[in-house]
Amino acid sequence: MRAFCQVAQRVASADGRWRLQFPLFDAAPTLRVSRQSGSHGALQLMLEDSIGSLFDGCVLEDGQAHSTHQLPRAPVAGYYGVLASCGNAEPFASVQLGHAPDVLWVASDENACRYLQVSDTPQPLYVQVTQALWFDPATLSPSMTAVVPTPAQVLEGLQACFDSALQGDSALVHSEAQAAERNQLRVLIQNLTAERDGLSVMVADANRQAVEMQNLGAERDALLQCAVEADRLQVQLQSLTAERDALLHRAQEVDRLAVQVQNLGAERDALLQRALDADRLAVLVQNLNAERDVFSQRAAATDHLIVQLQNLDAERDALTRQVQNHIEMQQQQDQYFHQRSSEAQAQIQEALGRLSELEATNQHLKDQLHANQVRLAQLDQHMENRVGIAVNTLACLVNKK
Repeated sequence: MRAFCQVAQRVASADGRWRLQFPLFDAAPTLRVSRQSGSHGALQLMLEDSIGSLFDGCVLEDGQAHSTHQLPRAPVAGYYGVLASCGNAEPFASVQLGHAPDVLWVASDENACRYLQVSDTPQPLYVQVTQALWFDPATLSPSMTAVVPTPAQVLEGLQACFDSALQGDSALVHSEAQAAERNQLRVLIQNLTAERDGLSVMVADANRQAVEMQNLGAERDALLQCAVEADRLQVQLQSLTAERDALLHRAQEVDRLAVQVQNLGAERDALLQRALDADRLAVLVQNLNAERDVFSQRAAATDHLIVQLQNLDAERDALTRQVQNHIEMQQQQDQYFHQRSSEAQAQIQEALGRLSELEATNQHLKDQLHANQVRLAQLDQHMENRVGIAVNTLACLVNKK
């Protein structure tokens, strides 16, 4: 938008609506609007000046082609004149505020200057265009102004008429009455001249005071506009300051959340590592349990072999006692059973052979039992070492948590 605009124009605002800018030429202008032909629906418009809202509502009802609205108060132009807002889809044909000159909008062609030929002129007239501008053809039409003489000019004309009349009558013989009349006229002319000079001085003072008043009024209006603009900028500054504080607070919150996310990520990685260690230890404990079960089965088998060995020892002892009993009985009945000595000797030899076999079997079982006991002790020591390592690892993980 243009500051202190001289012609009406429209610009697109940030929210997609049209922003209309009007200069103020009338003290109490009227708002005249019209719609595009063939369009329908009610048209809304908001009008505001430097003081506040002037008009906000429906300017054209559905089916109404054009209308004129009287403003509720005299508008006061601001830094950008009088502003209006409407939707970019509203089918307005024209929006006029008061009386303003009809101008031509022209623009250059791709950064190259062009020339606008102005019609309705006695001689060809061209306006050089280097950028977008407006041109008022009415400025070329001369206006006929009536010549209104000032009081000083009237008095000078009367003085010239009287002087010429006196010079024309100098050759004539005047009577004393005419001479007295001329003297009275001269005195009257002198008085009028003095009064003219006084009036001229008063007119000059009045003009100077009027110029001063006009300058003071313009300066006052400019200061009022500056004050309004300063208030608007102050409000905008407060809004921007509040927005900046809110954004700073959000930035601090984002930083805090980023640190929290980083900490949670590190904690998650540590927990994942601990979970992996726990899974590995669980697999290790499972393997140890399986190995313990195998060793338990082997220990049960060893116990079974020990029981078998004990049974064989008991059977050997029983056989030994039987042999001893047979020997004693054989010695006691040697004479009585001499005829059966060969048979008894054969039985004894067989028993001795069986006893030797039992002793060999017993020795083999003892060796196997000793080997199993040694291996079981090694397995127990290995199990204790593995369990100790697992317990130490679990204790380290608990301490880390």
